[in-house]
Amino acid sequence: PAGEPGTDIAGRLERAVREAGVNVLTDTDLVSVDGYVGAFSYALRDGKGEPVEGVTSVIVLAVGTETYEPEVGEFGWGAT
Repeated sequence: PAGEPGTDIAGRLERAVREAGVNVLTDTDLVSVDGYVGAFSYALRDGKGEPVEGVTSVIVLAVGTETYEPEVGEFGWGAT
């Protein structure tokens, strides 16, 4: 939102996520996952190489990367 510091917005978002019971894991590798919606078991490796295992009903996997800017015409980019 215009005129509002990003840190304020991020702080509110972080609180809302925590209150909803969502665990956000960063710098973590997915080792394995098994199960189905409502009953997943998972094995992870944290940033220190330590194993992390657990069960959950939902998994959202988001991968951080750099934005790719295609050349005009590539993948239909810039086509009219």
